[in-house]
Amino acid sequence: MNKLEYYNNTIKLRLFVQFVQGLIMKAIMPFMALYFVDFHSPLYAGIILSLTVVFNFLVTFYGGYIGDMFQRKSLIINTQLLVIISLIGMLIAFSFYQLLTIFTLFYFIFNISISIQRPAIDAILIDAVNSENKDKVYTISYWLGNISSILGIFIGGTFYPYKLELFIVAIIICILTTYLLYKGLNYDSNIYKDEKDLKSLKQLLKEYSIVLHDKRYSLLILGNSFFILLELSLQSNVIVRLRNEFGIFNFWGLQVDGTDMFSIITITNTIIVICCTFIINSYVSKFESKNMLKLGLFLYGIGYIIILSNNNFYVLIICIIVSTIGELIYLPKFYSLSIDLIPPDKRAKYSAFNGLGFNLANLLSRLLIVMNVFVPSIILSMIFVFLWIIASTIIYRSLVFKK
Repeated sequence: MNKLEYYNNTIKLRLFVQFVQGLIMKAIMPFMALYFVDFHSPLYAGIILSLTVVFNFLVTFYGGYIGDMFQRKSLIINTQLLVIISLIGMLIAFSFYQLLTIFTLFYFIFNISISIQRPAIDAILIDAVNSENKDKVYTISYWLGNISSILGIFIGGTFYPYKLELFIVAIIICILTTYLLYKGLNYDSNIYKDEKDLKSLKQLLKEYSIVLHDKRYSLLILGNSFFILLELSLQSNVIVRLRNEFGIFNFWGLQVDGTDMFSIITITNTIIVICCTFIINSYVSKFESKNMLKLGLFLYGIGYIIILSNNNFYVLIICIIVSTIGELIYLPKFYSLSIDLIPPDKRAKYSAFNGLGFNLANLLSRLLIVMNVFVPSIILSMIFVFLWIIASTIIYRSLVFKK
């Protein structure tokens, strides 16, 4: 039942929006540093991008808060309109008048709009799935997320010299997406609360304190952040380590250095995700969820941990295959099981809180880049072994065992 026609319009539209947003974000956002450098300087680019991370983190919580207060369809449509306006603003500011302040303003509006919208988008998918289809739906969601990221980065890099055309295409796609959401999203979350609460910081903090005091869910997010840290460390620490330690490997007459090795690891991971997601899911669905979750946690963690310290060509290839298969087993199970822990009236807030795991992992991965200079790779691997054991235990107990 991986075919989309078997699912209702809400699920199909949510998956479509996820794909389109991922495509646009990866085609434009990673290259914003270059845009700001072209406009001004590397220092200005660094300051703006750093502020964006902070704003996105804070605004996401507000998005989760209002996503549980008002109709989610209205929130999604309104933020989509802001996305279109901000893209048009950036297009005009960058392509015609070179207005740095205006471009920066609309860039912030774009990010704020997406951050407010994301918890509501996640919540409508949680509302729409059921016990029979949630594993399949989250597998498709995971696959589409990876496909949109790969295509987006490729499009953004290939068409970077054609910024005007890239922005125009993005605007047209967003307009069509908004129209489809408006006409096709037959969804009413039936949530109506006092609008005075919109401006109440005290009420916002109170609502999120309830989420934070849900120890089972909070520990789940903490455990998952350690697993995200493993993958982010591959992107940040491993490439540095391989460049410094890998040396040269002769593979059928080809000279492979550390940077080449990292590219091979990344390409292998991408090919497996694209080609094997549904094959593995079809096989995994025949077994009990808790056993597959345990297997996924083991494979996902052990593969990345070995990659963090090993310099053997064949061992690295085997480990990335093992860890990617573990990822394909673990992540869809994680998402499909974790939604059972979320109260129906707080789905947007819990979705926003879930994003805290990625932000925490992102911060820790940056710190590990610094540690990698002073600490041997084998010591870092030992630290990760400890985190892996703790994270696996926390995640498994949170998802499988009842309160």
